[in-house]
Amino acid sequence: MATTTLSGTFVAQSRIIWTVATRLLQLKTRESPLGVFSSLIEPLAMILMMTLVFSTIRMRVPQAGDYLMLFFMTGIIAINVFKQGQMAGEQGYMRLRRVLGLPHVRPIDLMVSGIFTNTLVMISLFLGMTVFFCVVYDAPWPQNLMLSLAAPVCNSFIALGFASLNAVIKTWFKFWGVIWSTVTMPLAICSGMFYTAESMPLSVQKILFYNPILHSTEFVRSVYFEDYNSGFFSPAYYFSWVIGALVLGLLLERTFRYRLLNVKQ
Repeated sequence: MATTTLSGTFVAQSRIIWTVATRLLQLKTRESPLGVFSSLIEPLAMILMMTLVFSTIRMRVPQAGDYLMLFFMTGIIAINVFKQGQMAGEQGYMRLRRVLGLPHVRPIDLMVSGIFTNTLVMISLFLGMTVFFCVVYDAPWPQNLMLSLAAPVCNSFIALGFASLNAVIKTWFKFWGVIWSTVTMPLAICSGMFYTAESMPLSVQKILFYNPILHSTEFVRSVYFEDYNSGFFSPAYYFSWVIGALVLGLLLERTFRYRLLNVKQ
């Protein structure tokens, strides 16, 4: 009986999340001519720009093969799943708070929906670029494509934790978003977007080790490129962050749900 009830609750909440995610996609389509594909502009532009710049100075990462664009893609998309994901989670909650009056709809459902749509778009870009280079340029097929998608998915769990944390803090301190944006501004630079962790001096590596998003980029590249094997990536540390952030996010949402439900529009 308990198993039946649990599975029924899971199915019901999954339907709610899917419905809310669909609604968010519809809103994006109305607001921008590109619709949901507008989310692709920032990471794609960054990948193209960095490829152009570093190709000009003839940068090459031997373990990552001859395609700089794929090297940047494996870092930028993993980073953007977290960076844009936590913003998408907060925006999903802020924009659709009016539906919280409906039965069984909770703030966490809105956050999950926002992060789910962002992650889906980022993974689509990841797969699209991979197939394009393999078909058009005869680039080697990734060592383990499915496992390389694990890091973006895990980063979305971390994003959920921070989206919930930020939403709760904003119920007391509305200017927290400005502080958070300032604090996380150097995140892309500190997360291996255009370098490998082991290319940094040992003293810098010791500091960067505490950044879980850098571990995610090292993880992606280790399973994506056949000749790249990161000695920096720590599965125990990274997955502790994934589980810890997810649990923290769920606990915060449940504990302070009364504040999230009653926040002023």
